[in-house]
Amino acid sequence: MPQSDALAEARALFTGPDGTVRSVVAADGGPWRGPAVVTPAGSCRPGAPVGLAHGPSAGRLDAAYTGADGSIQVMRYVPGCGWHGSVAAAPTGTCTPGAAVTLAHQRTRDQLDVLCTGADGAVLTLWSGDDGRWNGPAALTPPGTCVPGAPVGLGRRGPAERLEAVYAAGDGSVQALWADVDHPWHGPVVLAPPGTCAPGTAVALASQEDAGRLTALFTGADGSVRVLRADGGGPWTAAGAVAPAGGCAPGSPVALAYGKSAERLDAVVAGADGSVLALSAAGEPGWRGPVAAAPPGTCAPGTAIGLTLRAADRLEAVFAGADGAVRAMWTRRDGSWHEPVEIAAPGSAAGGSAVALAHRGPVPFA
Repeated sequence: MPQSDALAEARALFTGPDGTVRSVVAADGGPWRGPAVVTPAGSCRPGAPVGLAHGPSAGRLDAAYTGADGSIQVMRYVPGCGWHGSVAAAPTGTCTPGAAVTLAHQRTRDQLDVLCTGADGAVLTLWSGDDGRWNGPAALTPPGTCVPGAPVGLGRRGPAERLEAVYAAGDGSVQALWADVDHPWHGPVVLAPPGTCAPGTAVALASQEDAGRLTALFTGADGSVRVLRADGGGPWTAAGAVAPAGGCAPGSPVALAYGKSAERLDAVVAGADGSVLALSAAGEPGWRGPVAAAPPGTCAPGTAIGLTLRAADRLEAVFAGADGAVRAMWTRRDGSWHEPVEIAAPGSAAGGSAVALAHRGPVPFA
C-alpha cells in the first residue's frame, strides 16, 4: 500500500500474527486505510508492543520495538519517503522478546532517547544524536529492579525540559529516574511504596508543558486507576485513586493524552469486564469518570489501547481485539464516544496486540 503523505494524519502501529510490524493510517477527515506491512515476517514476537514518538522535524515519526532475537530495532517515518529501517540499536539478547520499548526526543537538541527493561531486569537507556549513531545500552538501575520486559513511561516537565522515566518495579513500587538536557540520569527514587501496583504495570505520562506539569496514570494492585503529579521542579504528589478498585484488571495499561487548547487530560483503559472506560481532567476540580465509552465485551481485559487527538475536539482510540481485528472509536462533538468500527480485518493483528497511536504533521491543538 502506498504511504500517505497528508499534511496531518493519525498513524497506528501494531504487530501481526506473523511477527511483522503493520501500520494503519487516516488523514484528517478521512477513513482509516491499511494495514500496510512495514517489516518482514518474524521481525518480532507476535503481539509485541511498538513504541512511537514524534521527531523534531515536521511530520517525522520514530518507532522502536524488541526484535524476536531480543535486539532493539528502530525505524523512522519521513514524509514523502515512508518507513526506513529496521536498524538494530542494541544487540541480540538485550531484552526478552516482546519487551516494551519507549522513546522520546530531547526538545532542545536532536537526540532520541530509548528506554526499556533488559533481560536482567535493569532499566536500560540508548540514545542517538544528529549523527545517527546509537549509543548504549547503558544500565540506569541494578539488575532485578523490574520484571524483565516491563514498560517504562517517558515524559518531560519543568522549564529545564527535564526528561523523566517512571516505571513499576518488581516489588510493585512506582519509581522514577530523571535527566536534564546535557546531564546524566539520576535516581531512582520511589514515588509509591511496594505493593502499590502489579510488578511490570505500564505507567502512562502526559506533559502539560506550559504549566510545567507531568501527570502519571496507572492501574493499582486493587484494579483502581491511580494518578501521580509533579509541578515544575517540585516533588511528586502521593498516588491517589481516580477510579475505584475492581474496575480494571491489575496491570492494565492506561492510555493518556493532553489537549493544549482545552487544557484537558483524557485517559482510556480496558475495564475488567472488557468495556472501554474513559476519564478526563480539566483545570483543578480533579478527574471525572470513569464512564463506559464502549460496552462490556468490547475488548479483552488488560488490552493496551492507543489514544491520540486528531482535532481540537476529537479523541481517537484504537485497539486490537482477541480476533486480531483492529477497531477505532472516537468522540463526537457532545463528548460521547462513537461505537467501535473495524478498520482492519480479523487476523490483521496478533490477538490483543498493543496499538501505538500518534498524530503527525501540523497539529492545530498542540
